[in-house]
Amino acid sequence: MNKPLKSGTCVNCDASGAGSFCQACGQKLNIPRLNFKSFAGDIMDRVLGLEGMLPRTLKGLTINPGKVVSEYVRGNRRKYVNPVSYYFLIFGAYLLLLNLFNVDLVEMVSGIQDTMAGAVGSSEVSKETTEKQQALQGMIFKNLQFFALLQFPFIAWWSKVFFKKAGYNFLENIILPFYVFGHLAISSLFFALIFKFTGWFSALVGISVTMVYFCWAGYRFYQPDSKILGIIKVFMVYALSYICFLLLAGVLGVIYAVLTR
Repeated sequence: MNKPLKSGTCVNCDASGAGSFCQACGQKLNIPRLNFKSFAGDIMDRVLGLEGMLPRTLKGLTINPGKVVSEYVRGNRRKYVNPVSYYFLIFGAYLLLLNLFNVDLVEMVSGIQDTMAGAVGSSEVSKETTEKQQALQGMIFKNLQFFALLQFPFIAWWSKVFFKKAGYNFLENIILPFYVFGHLAISSLFFALIFKFTGWFSALVGISVTMVYFCWAGYRFYQPDSKILGIIKVFMVYALSYICFLLLAGVLGVIYAVLTR
C-alpha cells in the first residue's frame, strides 16, 4: 500500500490546510509512504532542488535563452533552476561524462598548439616550456568550470557599458553568462565526443557556436531598439570580455610559471 502518511495536515508544522502544499511552511501535504519512487523524487526535490525545473530550463535555454534570463532576473525564481546551480550542475555532468568516455581535453586542443608552434618555429619553444604549458593546461581543464568564471565579471561590466539603458545592475547582468555558458557545456560535450570517436575537432566551429549563441541570448535578453546595432553591441561585450579574460589568464600564467620555476 502507498497511502499518505497524513492527509490534510502538515507533517512539518501540524498546520491544517488543503491543496498540495502547506500554506504556513510550504511542506508538501498528503505525502505517500516511503518507497523507491518517492525516495528518488525526494532526492531530486530536496537535494538537487530540480523537480520539473531542470527540463524546463534545458528547453528554455535551447529555444529562447534570452527569455529564461529575463524571466529569472525579473523575479520568476521558481520556474527555472538557479543560474549558478545550473552552471555547476551541467558542468559537473560535462566533466563526469568526459571522464567516463576518457576524453583528454589537452589532447583535443594539442593540434591547435602544434600549429601555433610551427608558425613561430619549434626551436623557440623549449621542452621545459612545453611541459609547463601542458601542466598548466591540465590543471585548467580539470577545473574548467572555475576558470571559466573569470570571464563572467568582465561580461557583466561590459554589459553595463553597452546596455546602460537596460537598467540592469552588475548581478543581474552576470546571470546571462551563468545560464549561457552552462548551457554551452552541452555543445562542448558534443564536440568532445565527436573528437573521441572521429579524431576531428575545430576550434573555429566551437568558437563560432559560442559567439552565435551568446549574441542570440544577449540580444533577446536586452531587447535593444536596433536589431543590427544590438547584435553588434552584444558581440562587443563578448569580444572585449574575452580579451580581458585572456589578459588576466596571461598574468595568472606568468605568476604560475614564476611560482613553479
